[in-house]
Amino acid sequence: MLKQPKYVKMRLVLLDVFTRTILSLETESKRRRMQLKLDQLGLTDVIVDLISHSDDFTVFDKCVWLGIAMLDGMNARVQEKFHVLITQQHEHSAEFLGKFKLHLDMLFAHPHTDHSNHVEPKSGLLLSQIMYFSPKTRSDLSEPTSKYQSASRQFRFLQLLCEGHYLRNQMCMLGQGNNASSCVNGNYDGNEACSRDAFLSMGFNLHILMQQLMEFQPSLISLLYPMDDVAYRHAYDFFDDRCARVEIVWPQTNVDHHHHASTTSNNHGDLISMYFPLHPICVCLTDRTKRRLQSEVSRDANKLNDFYDKTHDVIVEMQHQCTLRQYAWMAFLTRHLSRLKMAAFAWSLVLNALIVLYNHIDRQQVESPPPWIVQSAGYVHVALCLAMVTGHCINDVPLLFQQATTPSRTHVVSAYKQSNLSADNSSTLRFDSTVNETFQDVEDKVRAIGDPRMTRQHHRPPRWARVVWFVLWVVVWDAKTMYHLGLVGLSIGGAFFHQPLCFSFHVLDIVNRSSELRYVSKAIVYPGRSLLHILVLYLLSAYVFGFVGLVYFAKYFDKDDYNGCDTLWVCFLTSLDEGLKNNGGIGGFLAPSHRDTGDPLAYPRLAYDLLYYVGLIIILTNLAFGLIIDTFATLRTQHKENQDDLKDRCFICSIDCFTFNRMTKGFDHHTRHEHNIWHYIYLFVHLRKKHFTHYNGVELYLATRMAKRDVTFFPSHRALALEKLHDRNRPLDDTPKRYVM
Repeated sequence: MLKQPKYVKMRLVLLDVFTRTILSLETESKRRRMQLKLDQLGLTDVIVDLISHSDDFTVFDKCVWLGIAMLDGMNARVQEKFHVLITQQHEHSAEFLGKFKLHLDMLFAHPHTDHSNHVEPKSGLLLSQIMYFSPKTRSDLSEPTSKYQSASRQFRFLQLLCEGHYLRNQMCMLGQGNNASSCVNGNYDGNEACSRDAFLSMGFNLHILMQQLMEFQPSLISLLYPMDDVAYRHAYDFFDDRCARVEIVWPQTNVDHHHHASTTSNNHGDLISMYFPLHPICVCLTDRTKRRLQSEVSRDANKLNDFYDKTHDVIVEMQHQCTLRQYAWMAFLTRHLSRLKMAAFAWSLVLNALIVLYNHIDRQQVESPPPWIVQSAGYVHVALCLAMVTGHCINDVPLLFQQATTPSRTHVVSAYKQSNLSADNSSTLRFDSTVNETFQDVEDKVRAIGDPRMTRQHHRPPRWARVVWFVLWVVVWDAKTMYHLGLVGLSIGGAFFHQPLCFSFHVLDIVNRSSELRYVSKAIVYPGRSLLHILVLYLLSAYVFGFVGLVYFAKYFDKDDYNGCDTLWVCFLTSLDEGLKNNGGIGGFLAPSHRDTGDPLAYPRLAYDLLYYVGLIIILTNLAFGLIIDTFATLRTQHKENQDDLKDRCFICSIDCFTFNRMTKGFDHHTRHEHNIWHYIYLFVHLRKKHFTHYNGVELYLATRMAKRDVTFFPSHRALALEKLHDRNRPLDDTPKRYVM
């Protein structure tokens, strides 16, 4: 019915209603569900049919506008539906893209004629602005459009058909022949949105282009970086400081034009360099976070997987630090938190020294107030401890709370898959030789990468639930938080309740101030399960020896008119206490036996003493000591190996420093500019913060790999500088060299 000319007004009204229905929804998830619902009802078929058959320019423009609303935000299912209708199921498929060429020719055939408000492009920036044309940018759909706005809509619609680098629609547009190639084949800027400052975005793009040119043509360095132009050099340094470079493995692919699929032809792939602008939160990567990541990340064969998993927490912490820096006092407190802890410990030493010098306990007086100098120092100590706990609460506790309320990354990815309606998954988009992925799978993965829940910035539970989680998880189960609260409690008890003894416990904080003592504490904590089992065995053995002593050797426990074995409980405590304190075990405490006087229990007593001494004192206690010492030695050795590995081997490619010092510009240059570990974290931030519809081809590939936790894009045992050197030495060898160390 809508094809008939007499229903033109009805067409326009219905198209306008459908467009407003989609645009009226505020959230992206609601708009996507509405897009899928309207596609199920056949609206995509109507759009293709009207564009192909209608000769009315107004109807065509409304259809394009509705198509933008149906595709905005990337919708793989609607894109695939358009592809099927254009190439397979529609009988006049060539007319669809032909109408775009026809209307563009009509728009620009008479440059001085315009039926609406004429808007001339004032600069080259207008092209990039109109190409990133979103249906949310215009609130009045009834307002007439200029020819430039109409052209921008058509370009935007064609761009959205290929959103996410959908290869099938790209090949469809490139293969339409003369009837449409001039319309859709060409360099149309707009695949990526300009930033708020278009000149800044252009500057980053030009700088990245210059870096790539200088990398492939070193002779251009003197031309692109003139030293005599001060203003140019300042601009160059500005963008150079805010751009990062990484090397990634790009899979070698062969494009099948008949099946429109991508298949991997080489398991190694090409090593390429990638430049990208730094996100503002990258300046919030603290030295404390860097040190913790370097010390905790694994150094074995799975170090890249472990590194990628830990970068999620690093990104969350960077985002949190960025939030804290919006408040001056929070930023100051967190930035100087380590110095504050050291100052609190130093003041604890001063306070205890004052207690030793000035505080004299009067045993005749139950409550003896401390001297004024000790009391004043105690108040200062309370202030330092409160500031230290406040810094810990605003710096670390929110991260623990977010971690407790965040779903896993696998759950986020699967949630997108479960939210999708059933669709035809017969067409696949292949990224490697073993995994076939539909275009819908690609959309699910890139959506998951940009999902706020992946960086733990999602909605929070109700207030009562936040309080419960805070008390149960953060306070009770977090040892560091409990430790800081304990320090404050002891400080308050010493200052306000006149208990100088509480201040003495603060000197034990030296364990946290010394790396060597931290290894001692770890040597006790790490084998804690084994030490607990040894302790239980020791207690049970002492109980058995106490029971035997009560039954057979009770008379030997008499000492100084006191019998330490009147009951089983007293005998157990005596066996446990005196047996551990005496050098000879329990035999050193018991009354001596006289074998030469015919004591019938002399030899059983000898066996009793020897078994206790050998079994409990020599074996069990030395076993515990040996376990602690062995763990301490292992931790020291592991720390030294990690430090040596950090100094002598690249973390990303695992190639030793000798190779780079001998063959390239040096190991330091390699770890700073080529395989900088922090640049890879900045890359993950860049991909997570950038909207997935703005990804270029390399970024889309990396996003899908990241969603699958596939770290094969890291240049393991490969470096671009070494491969270029190898190619110059052996020009006939096309196989990328792998340096296995």
